Amino acid sequence: DGVVAINSTVLPKLLTITGPILLEERGLTLTADNVLFELQKAKEDTPDAPKSLIGELTPALFETLANLEMQDLLLAADLLGSSLNEKDVQLYFRNNALQSQMIQLGWAGVQKQVEGDYLMIVNSNIGGGKTDTIIDQNAHLDVAIQDNGQIINTLTITKTHNGIASSELDGLNNVDYMRVYVPKGSTLLQAEGFTPPPASLFETSATPLKQDEDMLLAISNESKDPGSKTDIWDESGKTVFGNWVQTGPGKSSTITLTYALPFMIDELNERDTAFEAAKAKLGFKNLTNYSLFVQKQSGADKRSTTARIHLPESLKTVWSTADIESIEFSNLTDDSLNLLMETLKYD
Repeated sequence: DGVVAINSTVLPKLLTITGPILLEERGLTLTADNVLFELQKAKEDTPDAPKSLIGELTPALFETLANLEMQDLLLAADLLGSSLNEKDVQLYFRNNALQSQMIQLGWAGVQKQVEGDYLMIVNSNIGGGKTDTIIDQNAHLDVAIQDNGQIINTLTITKTHNGIASSELDGLNNVDYMRVYVPKGSTLLQAEGFTPPPASLFETSATPLKQDEDMLLAISNESKDPGSKTDIWDESGKTVFGNWVQTGPGKSSTITLTYALPFMIDELNERDTAFEAAKAKLGFKNLTNYSLFVQKQSGADKRSTTARIHLPESLKTVWSTADIESIEFSNLTDDSLNLLMETLKYD
């Protein structure tokens, strides 16, 4: 009937409420302090071991939850609510009406369809162990609005690997196929800093494989930037830039993407009837607006996202939801910026 996806980072928070849980057959006590370590250690033993461990933990955890005192049960319910809002728990249901409610509540994990600028950074760790938990990621977006209304964005992402090369669990190279989702129709102007892994790291399957038809349809318009070898395609109403980022233990890597948005400032205003109504009510004749929606990747706990808006002399800020020279977005939930500007002159 449905699927509930839960990030492993919820477990320590939940065990803080329930207290330690004893798995008698293993002679193992799981606590908020050791549960993630034990899962990772089990993975290093055999690939299927974490599933077996979770299979034993789940019924014991539900039994403990069922017997909690009311005060602790309320704490668990509060944790569930915050985990849903922060995308650490995501829901899917076959029932269309129920799934529509999950989408409206923001609990379904779908990508938002918004007017204006959009940014979502998605990291996919391929064969790099669980090193995402020890990597800090800082993303900064420079938005340059031109005199003619064109918008040029420059996105800089720095990843820092806090692991130690000699560590068995944390000393692996973080190999990340990074996807950057931006407004559909955006044009990549420049891309730097990507490091594709050597072909020797990709094993050939002994079993004959065929390409998935749904995936082929999703990337049917895929192209490749000739200089940086960045993959470009449209997906879920967005344009996607995809490429490899490798970060070794104790090192940092930085990538930069510069791209032009598919709309001009005035074109955006023409589609926004609410903005036109507000402009008339406020008595302004020469107002223009810009908005940016930043969507969080589920599980991206160690990430910061900042932005700065550069205005031409022809525009001045009338109202904004943040200081446009130093914007910090929430790392817990989706976040947005809205900016209202007055046109002084327009060439």
